Amino acid sequence: MSEREKSALYPNATWGECFEFVKIVDSFKLKSVAYIEVAKKLGLSSVTTKSFTGKISTSKQFGLITTSCSTIQLTDTCKRLLYPTGNDIYSIKHACFSQPPLYNKLIAIYDGKALPSEEILSNILMTEHRIAKAVKNNAAKCFLESAGELGLIKGGILCYAESEKNFNTENSIDNVNDILDEDVQEVVQEKNKQIKITMLIILRKAFRLSQEKLQKLLFQLMQQKTIYI
Repeated sequence: MSEREKSALYPNATWGECFEFVKIVDSFKLKSVAYIEVAKKLGLSSVTTKSFTGKISTSKQFGLITTSCSTIQLTDTCKRLLYPTGNDIYSIKHACFSQPPLYNKLIAIYDGKALPSEEILSNILMTEHRIAKAVKNNAAKCFLESAGELGLIKGGILCYAESEKNFNTENSIDNVNDILDEDVQEVVQEKNKQIKITMLIILRKAFRLSQEKLQKLLFQLMQQKTIYI
């Protein structure tokens, strides 16, 4: 009997599947939950099925859970995603995506570049990243689907760094009054509407304000109210 080929560590479930998995764990409202109890919630009678062990392994790689003595604990990072208190949820998700060692390597290779097809990527995973032949297709599929679920693929390009930069820009817009110089704020608050509108156009170009936000600002101007971006 031939020995089964060993594979390097890889996520064998998608981000979406893992996030649904941790929601189930969270539904118990306990610090630790036994494997078997979570399996029952999923309609499984065994904790050794590939779908179950795959979700545990991948959730750990994403930094969403820890395990001990056949029990599961949610990490603080996971709790921040389940119960957000700020607008950094996308940044946290993107950071989780880069946690698996394999994904960290793939991001370093393909960020800002065209991604290969699922078939080609699976072969690359086998020949260059020691992923076993028997699981290479699933490994490639999970990477591409997870990246897509998180909005990291645009026009076939992996946009990890760009997505993080865009998030930081949007986050900065919400606090634009803290960013602008005091002199600029004084100009914005002048009663001369034409000056204010000109400044808004500049702000829109500089901070990529959406049409909806610009309309909101213009309404504030017409009402002679203090501007909030």
